[in-house]
Amino acid sequence: MFNWDLIVQEGFGLQQQSDDRTRGVVDRNSIRIFELNCCPDEPKKQFVSSLTNSGICVKINNLQVPEVIRHGSPVVLDCDFSLEPLGDDELVVKWYKNKTLVYQWIPARRPVGLGILKGRLNLAYAASEQNYSVHRALHILKSGPDLSGEYTCSVSTLKNEDERTKTMLVFGKRLRLF
Repeated sequence: MFNWDLIVQEGFGLQQQSDDRTRGVVDRNSIRIFELNCCPDEPKKQFVSSLTNSGICVKINNLQVPEVIRHGSPVVLDCDFSLEPLGDDELVVKWYKNKTLVYQWIPARRPVGLGILKGRLNLAYAASEQNYSVHRALHILKSGPDLSGEYTCSVSTLKNEDERTKTMLVFGKRLRLF
C-alpha cells in the first residue's frame, strides 16, 4: 500500500496523522479516500483528501490499437506516455484485455506476459530508446480471433495514474459456403 501523511480537516484547523488507525486508497482521479477508525466503539468515518501536485506526473499521449486486423498477422499495440519529472523508480506499465491483466512491466525488471498473452508476445520488443518507456508496447507475434476485445493501457506511479482504452477486432479467414 502507499505511505503518506494523512491530513484530517476538523473544524477550521488541520490535524496531521500517520498511524495504523487509517486506511486509504487512490482512485483514478487522484483523490485519496480514507477511512478512520479512532475508537473501536465508534463507527468508522470516511473523508476525502486531494493529492498534492508533488511527485511524478504521468500522461498517456497516444494509444495506438488497430481497430481491425487479420487473423494470424503480428500487431503492435503502443502506449506512448510522458513522465515528468523523468524517473522510473515508481513506474508501472500494465495492459488489460477486457479488464483482465495481460501484461506488466516495471523498469529494471523484465516485462511479463500474463493470461491470454502469455507466450504470445515478443517481450524483447523495444518501443522506445528511453529507459522509462522501452517496454511500453505489446508486440503480439500471431493474432487470433480470441484476441478481439477492449485493450486498456494503464501507466502509474505511486502518486499518479493515467489509462486509455481502445477496441481491436481480429477477423478470421473468409469461409466459402458454395
